[in-house]
Amino acid sequence: MLHENSALQRIPEEYKQAELRTVTPADKGNIGIAFNTEDKVTRLKISLKDSETLAYLMRSQSFGSAGKPKAEVSSSSPVDS
Repeated sequence: MLHENSALQRIPEEYKQAELRTVTPADKGNIGIAFNTEDKVTRLKISLKDSETLAYLMRSQSFGSAGKPKAEVSSSSPVDS
């Protein structure tokens, strides 16, 4: 596990800590996701395609037993093939 002050920290300080609040059922090609932050609730409506990309990126960024990411992936939007 990386220490918060480690030089290897991968998440910039500008990112707010958030806690998952809820995920809605899919509706018309979108899904709702809400997060609790320090001072408010942030609600997002994202496309199912983007939610699939997010799930893929989260799995790809998970840490293996050596403490290193399993794969390097871009956090930007994927390029359509």
